[in-house]
Amino acid sequence: MAGLLGADDVVTAVTGIGAAIRGLDDGVLDDAGGWFQKITSLLPHRPMSIGGLPRYAVYDTDFGLGRPRKVELLSIDKTPGTVSMAEGRDGHGGVEIGVALPEAEMAQFSSCFAAGLKQL
Repeated sequence: MAGLLGADDVVTAVTGIGAAIRGLDDGVLDDAGGWFQKITSLLPHRPMSIGGLPRYAVYDTDFGLGRPRKVELLSIDKTPGTVSMAEGRDGHGGVEIGVALPEAEMAQFSSCFAAGLKQL
């Protein structure tokens, strides 16, 4: 802040801010159409879908057929996988975590997960 105390420094700052604001004359979202492609081009793979929350009470949902016995999220929209969370079925504070991956990756994940459980 000390660098903006002189009269010339304030003018420089105001000029820069004004130029940035004038650059938005065509609209703040003028170039938004290409943002997603720019972001995904920085990622080596498309991100996974992650959904759910233990507080959603998905097992309390009843559309007239009774409460669900099992709730799962599936991978959609060409994502390489999905991770989901929901409260436990029994309603005693547990958490269910679901994982959906392509077959080869699921086999590898299952193997690593089982090996990790054996170490507990």
